[in-house]
Amino acid sequence: MIKKILNTAIILSLLLSLCGIVFAGVDRTAEVSVNSVIEEPIVLGPVLDDFNDGGKLNNWGHETGSFSDGGASCVDSRDATSPQEGLFCLKLDYNVSASASYAGYWSLLEEENLSGYTSISFWVKGTTGGEFFKIELKNNSTNPNRNRAAVYVTDYLDGGVTTSWQKVTIPFHNFVNLDSWNDMKELVFVFENSQSVTNGSPLQGTIYIDTISFGSSSVNEVRIDYFGDKLGTCALGGNIGDMPTANFTHSFTTNEYVSLPSALESTYNVTSDSWGGQFMIFGGGADGWTEIPHDFSDYNYVIVWIKAKSATENPKILKVEIVDNSKTCYVILRKITTSWQRYPIPLSAFAGLNKNSIRKITFVYEDWRINGDEGSKTGVLYIDNLQFQVEK
Repeated sequence: MIKKILNTAIILSLLLSLCGIVFAGVDRTAEVSVNSVIEEPIVLGPVLDDFNDGGKLNNWGHETGSFSDGGASCVDSRDATSPQEGLFCLKLDYNVSASASYAGYWSLLEEENLSGYTSISFWVKGTTGGEFFKIELKNNSTNPNRNRAAVYVTDYLDGGVTTSWQKVTIPFHNFVNLDSWNDMKELVFVFENSQSVTNGSPLQGTIYIDTISFGSSSVNEVRIDYFGDKLGTCALGGNIGDMPTANFTHSFTTNEYVSLPSALESTYNVTSDSWGGQFMIFGGGADGWTEIPHDFSDYNYVIVWIKAKSATENPKILKVEIVDNSKTCYVILRKITTSWQRYPIPLSAFAGLNKNSIRKITFVYEDWRINGDEGSKTGVLYIDNLQFQVEK
């Protein structure tokens, strides 16, 4: 309807000009983009794009498009066959079969202020299931460690993409690297060859996305990692690592988990080293190793699920450390068994912890503690569903 009104107005203006009748005012015809059908108004609000106008501009009036590098490809179009709602959804046909290649889709934010929101959500489905990508938000910071942050789709979609529509909601807390939300640059969906090879997801395929929006409700849970992507980065952006590396290693198992499809497998040996374990860095900066302090003062618990591999490979005790901007605080978990157990740990139990500047969490095996609890000096723990929560 708006398009028809605009076309009528333009024709009328031309006829009046031919008759020598000219009205003073602003010419609005240049504001009609040939890249957008503009059948719905541009409105700043929670919905960034519902794709129902069938055009290339998002609902806020900013440009969108696709990109590729290293021999990859991504073609974006608007699909009317089965949108989650409305007339159209976004269709992305991608191919990242070439080694080290990547491709994806971007939607500009053009310096918009997102500080009033707490999360981003969208609907997704694939043609075969298992399609894998990351969700990246960028701001205009000049600090290279603080101007982009990414979360993988499986971090908040247990079991991954399927052939049915599923809603993904990601708290802003997971985008730890971003130092500001009031000067945003763009939202990007990225398919990557190396990450897809690592976790065994398809190197080419098609996904559909609908109703990208921002939420302002309080968020009860923030995932540190559910380990579903089988990658060496946690859901807060930074790397997962071993310390020291000789007798302490980690991998991802699909044989044991609380949430599909996998859990962290932590292998330890304190017969040669007196201590060791795994750490998870928050943020990660540009290289994945830069610890970025983040404010988790709204949260009261850290939740973790733990299981020992067997009775003879069980330390029976584990030290959990949380590192803030100036110190390391810890609690001791006991009575670990060969069954999955949920440990809701009050953050108040980490004596002296500054919840407004947390930058790392660590799991530590210590030989003298294991001896004291008559645990095994070598063994395996499975760890899953690690997160901050408001209530236990």
